Amino acid sequence: MPIHVVLKPNSEKLHLINNHSAGCWALNAMIDKEKVGMQPDNIQDLGQNLLDIHCHHSAIPVWLFKSDVKNAYHLLFLQPLWQLKQVVTTTSPTGKKVCQIDQNLCFSSHGSLDIWMTLMGLIMWIAIWPISIDAALVYMDDMFGPDAASSLYLYAPYCRLLGILHSNRKHLCGQALPIIGFHVDMVTITITLPDTCHIEPVHAIRTFTASDEHRCSLWHHCGVYLLEAYARKLSNTHLAIYCNSFLTSLSIWCPQLCRIFVTAHMPETPLGMGANIFWFEAITVLAALCWVSTLPCGSATLWLAIFMDNLNTVQIFDSLCAKGHFVDILLDICSLIISAWLCINLRVWHVLGVINTVTNVLSCGLHSVIEQYCPDTPIALFITPMTRHFARALWSLDKLIRECVIALGLPSTR
Repeated sequence: MPIHVVLKPNSEKLHLINNHSAGCWALNAMIDKEKVGMQPDNIQDLGQNLLDIHCHHSAIPVWLFKSDVKNAYHLLFLQPLWQLKQVVTTTSPTGKKVCQIDQNLCFSSHGSLDIWMTLMGLIMWIAIWPISIDAALVYMDDMFGPDAASSLYLYAPYCRLLGILHSNRKHLCGQALPIIGFHVDMVTITITLPDTCHIEPVHAIRTFTASDEHRCSLWHHCGVYLLEAYARKLSNTHLAIYCNSFLTSLSIWCPQLCRIFVTAHMPETPLGMGANIFWFEAITVLAALCWVSTLPCGSATLWLAIFMDNLNTVQIFDSLCAKGHFVDILLDICSLIISAWLCINLRVWHVLGVINTVTNVLSCGLHSVIEQYCPDTPIALFITPMTRHFARALWSLDKLIRECVIALGLPSTR
């Protein structure tokens, strides 16, 4: 089992690591990756807990706590037969080779995370249920969470709790703390990246995309604010829009403003994508946001809710994680939202198809029956917006004329 010495990140201290993936008979090659791996708590889970506890204790200061387990993985002993595989060979000062067996769990093993999180899962169950630390979370060897100031007490023998040791300098409590690489502030209810974490990536991205620097402006901010869109309850939404798409039509309905939009014809998808219903759904959300951006909203922030009956589309905008041409749609939406002249806070919600009746009827092309659901509501045409770096076939002259007629609202004669 090879071992190496490297520098710790953001430190001058040395870090001894073992390599379970090196060599022809690597230990990790004996572990099926498909059968291991689990999802620890993350910053989104913490954000949701922050909002929940802030709603329930808005009049009481809320504090954060954080504790780092000392030596973490190395606290656990391995099954004896696996210990025999963890042989570390070193050279003594006299030049003699010394072989030692590492009996403990190692960080570089593919199975270590599952074993460690099994133990931490038991500890978190004890913390949440018998001890009633409801908002406690765990990420690897970090335990953290928020709690009302009235519920915090000094527990002097903490380092003896369950026999798990911790470093005093890593056992912290306060209204603003660094947690798993983010700066969490309970006063402003924000989660931001430290300056050192975002300046270097932005510089690297700008260098890489020197010919298209406007793409990077999306990320060049003092922090990443994750909580604001989740803080507002659905009942307090200022404007609600329902969207839907079929392979034959796209539709947008705003019941509060009595506006309905449908496409005159289906938009062209990027080259190589074909008729992709998920892309049609996502581009409909972008089209709705583009229309809202033209509405006068004054200086106050407009809390916008867009409802879709497609869970995949909702997940894309909820996680801001996508691939291929969907990334361009996300970038365009984020650019609109964070523009200095546009005060819109968007959240995409899921709605059942049986409730999303109007846009379902519109997308099916049943315009003649829409009067039953939305009397005296005019139906207007809209052209889907073009995403950045969108590649498509050239238009014919007839198609160019048709698009211009639709855009200008002129009567069609052909």
